[in-house]
Amino acid sequence: MNILRIIGRGFTLRSIKLAAYAWFYNMLLSFIIYFGFYMVFSISAGRSMIAEKIEMYGLFTTMLDIFNNFPGSFTLLVSICFYFAILYLMTSVFISAGIFSVMLEEEKATFFTLLSASIDNFFKFLKVFLINVVNFALALIPMAFLVFVFWMTLERTLDESLFGIFLVILFVIAMILLVFSVAIYDYSRIIRLKDGRNFFFSFREGVRFVFRNKKNILFLFLFYFISTGVLYIIFKLFMSVAEDFLGMIFVFILYQGFVLIRYFLKIIIINGEFELIRIPYSESQ
Repeated sequence: MNILRIIGRGFTLRSIKLAAYAWFYNMLLSFIIYFGFYMVFSISAGRSMIAEKIEMYGLFTTMLDIFNNFPGSFTLLVSICFYFAILYLMTSVFISAGIFSVMLEEEKATFFTLLSASIDNFFKFLKVFLINVVNFALALIPMAFLVFVFWMTLERTLDESLFGIFLVILFVIAMILLVFSVAIYDYSRIIRLKDGRNFFFSFREGVRFVFRNKKNILFLFLFYFISTGVLYIIFKLFMSVAEDFLGMIFVFILYQGFVLIRYFLKIIIINGEFELIRIPYSESQ
C-alpha cells in the first residue's frame, strides 16, 4: 500500500477532534505549570531589585539574583519541576489511552467517549509505558557510546573541522533511534489494545512489527518531522511580526493554534501506524 495514501487517510475531521482532545489537556496542564512557576517567581522576585527591571538585565541574570536573595527558591523550583514532569508523563499516558482506544475501535471521537476510554485503559497503558522506559534507555546507549568515541577522536586529532561532521552524524543517528523508539512504544500500545495480551507480549510484538516495517515507519515519521519543521518556521516568522502589534492574549492564541496543528500531525502518524498494522505484511513492504 502506498505510504502517501496511508498518510492522506489521516486528514479527516475525526483526526481534528482527536487532536483537540489532546490539546485540551495540554492547555490545562500548561496553565497548572504556569501557575506553579509564577507563584515561585512572584514570591521570590519580591526580594529582588533586578526583577523590577527584568527587561534591562535579562531573565538569566534575574533568576540568579532571585536564587541568591531567596535560597529556598532553587530547591522549590527543582521540586516543582520533578512533580510537573511526573504529572506530564501521567497526563500523556492518560490522553493516549483514550485516543488509541477510540482509533482502534473506530468509535465516535466525542469528548466523553475519549474520556471514558482514557479512564478504562489508563493502567494498561501505564504498564506499557513503564516497560518502554527500557526501550528509551537502550536507545541512549549507542548515543552515549558515539559521543564518547567522537570526543576521544576530537581530543586526539584536535581537528575542529571534524566537530561539525560529528554533530551531523550524531543528529541523524539520534533521529533514527528516536523514530524506532517512539514507534516501538506506539505499537506496544496498539498491540496491547488489539490483542488484549500482557504488556511483555505487547512490547515484544511491537519490536518485531517495527523492524519488519522499517521503511514505511521511517517515511511516516519523516513526514511528521518535515511537516512540524515547516510549521515551526512559519510560526516563528509570523510571531516575529505579530509580537510587534498584537497583545499577549493574541500571541497565546496563536501559540495554542500551533500546538493544536502539531497534535493533528501526530494523530495522522498514529492513524498511519494503525493502517500499517491492519494490512498484510507482504503488502506493507
